[in-house]
Amino acid sequence: MSILMRVSLFIALVATSPAYANGDTLLQRISARLLVEQTLDRHFVQEKQLRVLKRPIRTEGTLLYRGARGVCWATQLPIESLLVLNEKHLRQVTDRTQMEVTAAQQPALFGFTNLFFAALSGRVETLAEHFTIEAKGSDTAWQLSLQPRESFLKKFVTQMELYGGDRIDRVLVNGRTGDVTQIEFSAPTISVTTLETKCFGQ
Repeated sequence: MSILMRVSLFIALVATSPAYANGDTLLQRISARLLVEQTLDRHFVQEKQLRVLKRPIRTEGTLLYRGARGVCWATQLPIESLLVLNEKHLRQVTDRTQMEVTAAQQPALFGFTNLFFAALSGRVETLAEHFTIEAKGSDTAWQLSLQPRESFLKKFVTQMELYGGDRIDRVLVNGRTGDVTQIEFSAPTISVTTLETKCFGQ
């Protein structure tokens, strides 16, 4: 999966907005809950159904979020790789290669990254500039529907659906070309201490 596609999926991890249709208090409560989460450890299973393939592409691993230190998307299956992002740098590591990109080199890519940070930290004002968002359900079982408002986002997604309670549980992403991606989140299945050091250093 390309770096740009991976980061575009990151946008979908958690979001909320004060384009709050008529003062939507559920949306505000979801935002307040996410604002206090500066550490996040989640196991993920991602299935991506491409129009040109009969079977979905499945990947599995661990997501770490560490506030200002950034995000680490650690894939364990089918092959091991790391994608580590913060507001200024992106680093991708496999068993054969290592690549680093800066915000100055790829401003569009880091535009996606900043939206992802805004989503994880509950910065709803930032997200409201880019998405129209509707909240449904309750505090313990909510659904957020996101539709991109800007042309550069519409190149990648037409709609995203987020489901959660205390934390995000599932994400559904509909791509512009008809591709569909689903990501399921759950408690981590490995010790994150070693992985955290590998991702962010000491």
